[in-house]
Formats: sequence, C-alpha cells, structure tokens
Amino acid sequence: MAGREKKRQFPTAYKLKAIKRVERGEGVLPVARELGIFRKILHDWIKAWNADGRMV
Repeated sequence: MAGREKKRQFPTAYKLKAIKRVERGEGVLPVARELGIFRKILHDWIKAWNADGRMV
C-alpha cells in the first residue's frame, strides 16, 4: 500500500526501560519525544504492563 509506513518493532527491554522511566516520575511526553515515539504508544505499553505484566 502506498503511503503506509512499516510498523516499527521494539524489543521488550527497550519498552521496559521506557516504562520504568515513567514509573520513576518522568513525564510520558518527554520520554516519548526522546524515544521518537507517539505518547499513545508509550501509554499502550504502560497499560499492557500494568494489566498483566506482559508486553504487547
């Protein structure tokens, strides 16, 4: 499909580091900006981690 970007894949360890930064008090937006991801993606990672301790 033209105009569609390939979905990026992130290692679980990478996601966990981002989640732990937020849990330690860093804001979601600054962490997401530094990582170059949308904050919704980071929120989704946090939600999945808090729901059952597994990453999506």
